[in-house]
Amino acid sequence: MIQDDHLAENHAAQELLCRLNHARQTFDFVQRQAKKFSTLSLGEIDIWSALENLQDLREYEAALSGNEACDPDMPLLEHAFQCAEICRQKFPEDDWMALVGLIHGLGKLLAHPKFGSQPQWCICGESFPVGCRFSSSISNAKFFQANPDRRKKSFATPLGVYKQNCGLQSVYMSWSGAEYLYMVLALNKTNLPPEALFMIRFQKFRALVKPGHPYHDLLSESDIQLLPKLKAFMDSIEYKRQDISNSLSEDELKNYCNSLIEKYIPRGTLRW
Repeated sequence: MIQDDHLAENHAAQELLCRLNHARQTFDFVQRQAKKFSTLSLGEIDIWSALENLQDLREYEAALSGNEACDPDMPLLEHAFQCAEICRQKFPEDDWMALVGLIHGLGKLLAHPKFGSQPQWCICGESFPVGCRFSSSISNAKFFQANPDRRKKSFATPLGVYKQNCGLQSVYMSWSGAEYLYMVLALNKTNLPPEALFMIRFQKFRALVKPGHPYHDLLSESDIQLLPKLKAFMDSIEYKRQDISNSLSEDELKNYCNSLIEKYIPRGTLRW
């Protein structure tokens, strides 16, 4: 009975998270958040210190997902190292993918007191474009009924305010930890290639890789070419413990990641 009550509580919390997210992620809200956080005024932190700060947080989204494969008790730092190793092995032709795997969750620092303890509904959850019609392929799309953007004619079509095949770099996405981290990396002018920023920004844009090709009218040719890698990356960062053969030791992996930080984030720190 206690277990059933626990599951019911999780379901209610997950529904509340989705309701708040889908109702409040408007075009205006996203623009305000981007303007607010683009000042990078929350301090300057090196990558390892940022990762250590994740230890103060719990994986909120996996705890509410109801997916038995997820392991919400897995520490965020452990998950970061696991993703780095998986990406190192899965994408040997792109060494930067291991670094992307390591840091992909740093946007969740928005929930940390040092970053203002932002509410979970604008940190986690599925990412989606704003400024156009919300796709039914987004999880719990019925909750968009409460979003005021649904009543704006300029947002009522699949393209909305955007042009055909404009490219996702021109599209406003719902505000989230992934969007924040993408912005931080872009504004810090790291040496990470555009493909790396694509993986970071769209790691939770699950509708993009679903059947029926939702949102493909917005995609450029280069976006389309990156979709298979994005899908493989999404699979690599699932929040569950995975058995990895021929993996590096923790010290070896940390040394390898240090070499990638020196290569792609040579200053070693990021302004947040």
